[in-house]
Amino acid sequence: EHLQSCDTKTPLFSVSLLLDKHNRIVSKPSLSATNRTMVGFLDDMLKSVREMSGIEDVVLAFLGDTKVPLQCLDVNDPVVHETQTYVARAMEAALKGPQLLLERFQQYQYIMDQDLESLVADLKAKDGAVSELRAVVGRFTRAADEVNELSNDEMFFGMIGVDCRHLKQQLSTKAATLAQQLSQLMMNEQVNHFLDALEEEMDSMVHTVQPVPANIEQLVEMVQFMNQA
Repeated sequence: EHLQSCDTKTPLFSVSLLLDKHNRIVSKPSLSATNRTMVGFLDDMLKSVREMSGIEDVVLAFLGDTKVPLQCLDVNDPVVHETQTYVARAMEAALKGPQLLLERFQQYQYIMDQDLESLVADLKAKDGAVSELRAVVGRFTRAADEVNELSNDEMFFGMIGVDCRHLKQQLSTKAATLAQQLSQLMMNEQVNHFLDALEEEMDSMVHTVQPVPANIEQLVEMVQFMNQA
């Protein structure tokens, strides 16, 4: 499902996607708490409506000759029920975008669960092939790009605004850092492999050319070996 930020830049509620103390991706305040806040606003409004009927005589006496009957709604009035239903549906619709955005960022939770030492240990357990190492580097490089393209720094969904800036920076920086560290490791592995091969070649060369040829055949072999080297 495509996430589309609306043009409204003055939301009633603002939440931030971030990492908690356990490095879990969460919403602060939580989306459920945001929903409860809106419902609480509505309940407070209805409470005020009920209390108006209790102070009607006092207010009318204060108005004196300009008495105007107060328009108090009964809690059982259909308008009250319709308002409650409308607000509940509006909040449900407004929360869909932020919830989907949160779930998409949570798909990259694995980035924060990784560390270089564990990755290297895992690669060594798989014989640490350069091709395997290159694949892991590519995975983290792509992840850094995907996180940055996942959303704008701020997203607006009707009455709810979502700040993703800091979370995007944390995830993309961690992924890019791991990719860079693993790339350096891959280069070191390739250099070490080359040096090991060169050392073996030199040892073989020394072993071949050191002895004095015992006959013509050995001399020919030595000359051919040196020409190939």
